[in-house]
Amino acid sequence: MFRSVKVCASIAFVVGAVMPAAQADEQYSVVKIVQIPAAPTACGKVGNVSVPCKPLISADIAWVDGDSHAYALADRSNSAIDVIDTRKNDKISFLRPDPPFAGASVANGGTAAAPNGAGPNGVIIIEGKDDVWAGDGPHCTGKTTDTCDKSGSLKVMDLKGKTKGVFYINPTPSAAHPDWPPVTAPATVHGRVDEICYNPASDVVLAGSNASGFGDSFISFVKEDTGEIEAVIRLDSSKFAAVDPDLGTAINANSGIEQCQYNPRDKKFYLAIPQLNKGPNGAVLRISGKAPFKVEKVIQITAAGCVQPAGGPAGLTIGPDHQILVGCNGSSTQSVIIYDDGRLPLYVKTANGVDEVWFDRGSNHYYLAQASSAIMGVEDAGHGKTLPSPDPDATTQAGNSRNPAADPQKNLVYLPVVAAPAGTGGICQTHGGLDAQGCIAIFSAPLDKDDKHRKKEASDRD
Repeated sequence: MFRSVKVCASIAFVVGAVMPAAQADEQYSVVKIVQIPAAPTACGKVGNVSVPCKPLISADIAWVDGDSHAYALADRSNSAIDVIDTRKNDKISFLRPDPPFAGASVANGGTAAAPNGAGPNGVIIIEGKDDVWAGDGPHCTGKTTDTCDKSGSLKVMDLKGKTKGVFYINPTPSAAHPDWPPVTAPATVHGRVDEICYNPASDVVLAGSNASGFGDSFISFVKEDTGEIEAVIRLDSSKFAAVDPDLGTAINANSGIEQCQYNPRDKKFYLAIPQLNKGPNGAVLRISGKAPFKVEKVIQITAAGCVQPAGGPAGLTIGPDHQILVGCNGSSTQSVIIYDDGRLPLYVKTANGVDEVWFDRGSNHYYLAQASSAIMGVEDAGHGKTLPSPDPDATTQAGNSRNPAADPQKNLVYLPVVAAPAGTGGICQTHGGLDAQGCIAIFSAPLDKDDKHRKKEASDRD
């Protein structure tokens, strides 16, 4: 069971004093790129009409599913999910649902309502079903929230692009569910669905709704087979909000709801909150994996370098040996490895903040792309009695390149590289592509025998 944990800077590396560190010598570098094509090449179709490709300026979460051999990226610039066959790594297929994604925000040259109207956002591939789920923004006829007539949604496609379902996340109060979020003015709907995760034990998708312009701060639990909203947990400090079970106080996550993950060790959901109750600290919430859904534990993250106003928890990934890596955003200079069995935490130095973080069970490494410093942090997760330790960072040569995802079978790490002025000399150009369009860079390293495909340690996650 999870013991009470409060992460604080004063206990950093205590565990490291009594255990040997993991070897840290793998140097990751770019082995290939997959180019975002330039117009007039088509990047998919809307109905029967081909849509010219746009440069990759706005992108969000990425995902790799080793079983379906697919990499997926939420590409707001092209209003599509960009999919690469990881067996070939030769081209991108652009999946566009019907109705289409909201697209990039107004700030990025799109037409989606401001604020927080963009889409696609979060993306997952449900293992064994080859279904691509993506969080989308609301449908709006103008650039203000009062023109929105349909809520943000979860859109489901197969890997060939066929739309299989569109589930609007617009829970409304009723006698049975008085705690569900009410419709807010001036909008008559809720905003974007951001990050999502799937619990195979309960067959439920957790979806975060965090659009501040719509007054949203709640998570929905959606049945994978029907799209029905089974439950909602409010995180807005209202009288209906979830309560910290230790303190008895309402939880306020109005500053954001970020990455969630299913933990196969305890079958629970874990969710990153950048700022808790408008204070300096963020938190990780442990949430029950099946109905009745509730917040079971609030784990405050108070590590120096991972607090407001610099930034707080955003990325979250489940590692081996009871580890959970919490990536801190903004200008944070630390991320944190906490333990779901109550052990003391460890700290991961970063040049600045990260968004999505990723654990690759095949190579036993964590990846933390830091957009502002144009580097991808690499952390050896350790094994047995060894501890996590940093490998040499990989240079991404492009700002805003973030959200890595790795193929556990091939030791390949995929990183979206946003468009840069022609002639910049970035990764895309130096590997035969076009900086002005952006690309997906593929990193790898010659892993040592102490790291490669640690089946035993990977199984510790189950």
